[in-house]
Amino acid sequence: MQAIVYTKPGCMKCRQTVRQLSKAMHTKAVTATADDIKALKAGGVQSMPAVYIFEGSKPIDYWSDLQVDKIKQYTEAI
Repeated sequence: MQAIVYTKPGCMKCRQTVRQLSKAMHTKAVTATADDIKALKAGGVQSMPAVYIFEGSKPIDYWSDLQVDKIKQYTEAI
């Protein structure tokens, strides 16, 4: 599994999410551009970070904002 986490500069929730997920899987942090944020908002994202979990190339989960329960779902098994 791997995670792609869209972040914004200075976002404590973003840093915490990346740090925790990195303990369990390859995690790529992407600083969202203005265009990325516009596209994420169009897709329903209301708060950063936006997290996408993949198994191989297949997306298997998605959430936005700091969601400790979702992070634990992927990190407690390590």
